[in-house]
Amino acid sequence: MKHKKHPVDIIAKAQKSLLKPEERIIADYLRPILPTIKHFKYSDLSVLLQPAPRLVLLPEFDGLEQAIAQSTQEERLEREPLPMTLSELFTEGIIACKEERYPKAIKYSNRHYG
Repeated sequence: MKHKKHPVDIIAKAQKSLLKPEERIIADYLRPILPTIKHFKYSDLSVLLQPAPRLVLLPEFDGLEQAIAQSTQEERLEREPLPMTLSELFTEGIIACKEERYPKAIKYSNRHYG
């Protein structure tokens, strides 16, 4: 501004845009980091002519959709009420506990209270 390199209307626009917080952050933090572009240099673009590399999926992901669908179905079944009597729920809970299937044991014991 001191050297009067820029017209007054452009300086006024710049001052007005710096009143916006987003513009101010960009001006304060990003513009000093970004280098100024003086001129473009010729780049070798021959790499673009080569075929894209082949994408190989890992065999660990085979059947992933089926596993997700099965998990979703199991979750849905977990939310459905169990058609069992209180003694059957208790027996199944004990069996699940002995087999160290603790989430199932908890499910059976919670059905009594739900």
